This record gives sequence, structure tokens and C-alpha cells, in this order.
Amino acid sequence: MREDLCDIKRYRIRLAMFCLLLIALLSFHGAGSGRSQAPGPNAPVWRADHHMHLASPELGRLVGECLPSNDPPAVFAADAVRALDQAHVSKGVILPCAYLYGMPSLHLKPHEIAALTRRENEFIAEQVAQFPTRLVGFLSVNPLYDSAIEEIRSWQGSRQFIGLKLHFTASAVDMRNIAERRQLAKVIAVAADETIPIVIHLGGGKFNAADAELFIRDVLPSAGESWVQIAHAGEAGPENAETI
Repeated sequence: MREDLCDIKRYRIRLAMFCLLLIALLSFHGAGSGRSQAPGPNAPVWRADHHMHLASPELGRLVGECLPSNDPPAVFAADAVRALDQAHVSKGVILPCAYLYGMPSLHLKPHEIAALTRRENEFIAEQVAQFPTRLVGFLSVNPLYDSAIEEIRSWQGSRQFIGLKLHFTASAVDMRNIAERRQLAKVIAVAADETIPIVIHLGGGKFNAADAELFIRDVLPSAGESWVQIAHAGEAGPENAETI
């Protein structure tokens, strides 16, 4: 039980570090050299923040990824738009964290993961729909569960979701397990049937060059003509020598 709690704590610390880095970068961009951090009327406008997260109250209660200032604690679309406005960014890509329900440390059963994943994606779809000119939505799943394929297919043609986010680290993917690589390829192929873009959090932990080669050889080809972005240059936040 202690190891499970440590897994969640480590994930939250890494996510918090990345968020702090992003805030620092946005502040630096708005500040310029030797000027106030408040952007002026002629300040450059970024086209998009390509990696933002929201979190439902349900997810917030389970894993703690939320803004405690909200009532109930969560991260809503209004929070994302407020951050975009403050940084003079036109649009934001919202990547759900529904995959977190599949973290082994939570000990949820497959049917529970499927139901919670659906509710989290529905929450994100409802939130994105409130700001259709500012927010672009993706859906997310834990690819190791059979319910992932059904979840992706259920959103085909959705106006709120135009892409898929996968998080191999939080989903406890073992790239050296051939059965898991085949499952990943199946899930990505379903998304590729719609030719939708796919964002994949690939590295972190013990992931190394050999794992990257297995991904490129056995998994990536299933994406077909779909665009694939490797999030955070392969890491959870700041790059490091091992990841490079």
C-alpha cells in the first residue's frame, strides 16, 4: 500500500514540476527582456498551448490533480481559458487524464476503469463545448484495457474530440512485453481508422533507447497516415540526458 501511494505521489510531483515549468516559460514570454510580466496591447500572441489538462471533481478526489480553489476541487474549462488569456494564447488543446483511472496503484477493476474513463471523457467534452473557439479536445484511454477500443469508437465523429491522448507511463505499459505492444498497435490502429492525430506520452521511468526502438518498429506503423506527437520530447517535463 505504501508503494502504491508513493507511485501516485511521484506522478503528482512530476506533473506539478512540469506545470511550474510551463508557467515559468509563459511568464518569460510575456515579460520580455527587462519589462513587466503583464503583456501590453501589442504583445505577440501565441497560436496555441498544445498540451493542457482539465480534471473532473471525480478524478480530483481520486488522484488529487485539481485546483483546490474551485468548489468542488477540479480543473474546469474556464480555468484553462483564464490561463490562456493571461498568457495571450489564442487556443488550447485539452488532453484528458482519463488514463489515470487505469493506474495499477489504484487497484480498480476493468469495468470500473471503463465506466470512469467514459465519465471523464464526457466531462471533458462538456467543458470543451463551452468554449468552442478557444479549446480543442482530445479523448484519452488506458490502451492496455479492451474497453479502450470501444471508448475510442464511441467518440468517432465527435465535434468535441478531434484526437487521442495516450500516456504509456501512467498506464504502466511495458514496451518489452510483446502482448502489450500488440495491444497498443490495435488501439492506435482504431484511432488511425479516423486519421485523427495522436499524442503519446512515451518515456519516463526506465524507458530507454531499446524501448523506443520497439515502439518505432512494432507500434508506430499502426498509426498509418495519422500525425503522432511524442509529448514532452519523451519525458514527463524537463528533458534529461538519459531521455535524449
